[in-house]
Amino acid sequence: MGETLKYEIYEKTFKDRLKENKDGLFIWASLVINMIMVFVQRLYIGVMPDYIMSKFEIDIVGLSFMASAVFYGYAIFQIPSGILIDKVGVRKLNLFGATLTTISSFLFTVTDSFLIGWISRFFIGLGTSMAVISIMKVQTLWFKRKYFSQLSSLMAFISNIGMFAGTLPLAYMISRVGANTSLHVITILNLVSLGIMFIFVKDKQAEAKENKTSKISESLKEVFKNKRTYPPLMVMFFFISTMTSIMGLWGVNYITSIYGVDKVNAAEFVSFFTFGFIAGAPFVSLMDRFLKGNYKANLLLSTGFYTILWFYVLIIMKGRPPIEQIPLLFFLMGAAIMFHILTFTVIKDVNFLKNSGIATSTANMMEFLGSGIVNFLIAFFIQQGIGIEKAFISILVFGILSFISALFIDYKDVEV
Repeated sequence: MGETLKYEIYEKTFKDRLKENKDGLFIWASLVINMIMVFVQRLYIGVMPDYIMSKFEIDIVGLSFMASAVFYGYAIFQIPSGILIDKVGVRKLNLFGATLTTISSFLFTVTDSFLIGWISRFFIGLGTSMAVISIMKVQTLWFKRKYFSQLSSLMAFISNIGMFAGTLPLAYMISRVGANTSLHVITILNLVSLGIMFIFVKDKQAEAKENKTSKISESLKEVFKNKRTYPPLMVMFFFISTMTSIMGLWGVNYITSIYGVDKVNAAEFVSFFTFGFIAGAPFVSLMDRFLKGNYKANLLLSTGFYTILWFYVLIIMKGRPPIEQIPLLFFLMGAAIMFHILTFTVIKDVNFLKNSGIATSTANMMEFLGSGIVNFLIAFFIQQGIGIEKAFISILVFGILSFISALFIDYKDVEV
């Protein structure tokens, strides 16, 4: 009887808490669903490089610039979107972004002009640039601080379905219906995502009050004068950027070039990165609790492990490990890279709450600046006649620099 009563009390408490924050949960879920499409938009060029090169009559460097256009649009609008989300709120910003993404996706699908295609990809990046910071803002406003890292990990777990969808399932769909039809499907799914956000996303009253008292110039100064802001920024720049580059352009290309398999099979190998992301997301939450919020230790372990894996692939195995090792290596790399999500917690905690939008958007910007640079370096080396496995040394160098950056993270006394 006592156990039954205890269970009923717990069940009632859980249901009450769920009901009390129903709006927050629906808003958060709607934005996370949108993140699935953000990943698909980011990755599809890497699964259809031959089609894109033929469609726009470009070489490997042109392909790199086309893929990176999303990263440039994403990076350039990070700080403005961080400012706007603190000023106009989550709803207006995301409806604008999703509408822009859908229109740009349609234009990219129907045009054969490189200039229009590049501009379309740029605006896809701009339109998707507010997705992550909006989720971080919702987590800050609607949920207790202690749930931030766990929600971030859950967001990564769910949204990585989009990363998986942008590899093997997309490659399979392309093989069945063609690349052009697949691009139309992506546009339609973006429209569906826009409709979901229109129905469920809204702003919190506290957000409007906070926005009136915060000055943009003051917020920017506070974020960029804070020395503790920079180490997590550099981790984002050197760490997650390499995976964004691989998933967005070079992963399938690497497998087909080195092992001579077709693109569907290559996408199957690359999808093991996403399995690692999915498995790594709950592991990040577990390690965060195990190390009691020691973000520095977690990031040192993950960046160090990630760098060792690439050292094995590129130096010990000279870029050509046995193909049967690739799934495990890619899986472990994906799991390690998921720890980048903790940099958002770090940068949020070392800055004032009123600056959370600008702070997290700045961190997110670094991923795509780094990705654009990695894309260019690899394309440049390949064009010079250097094999792709040697061009990937750029990734190893970035891994080493991410570990060095993590050494300078200040995770103590982070509430300011």
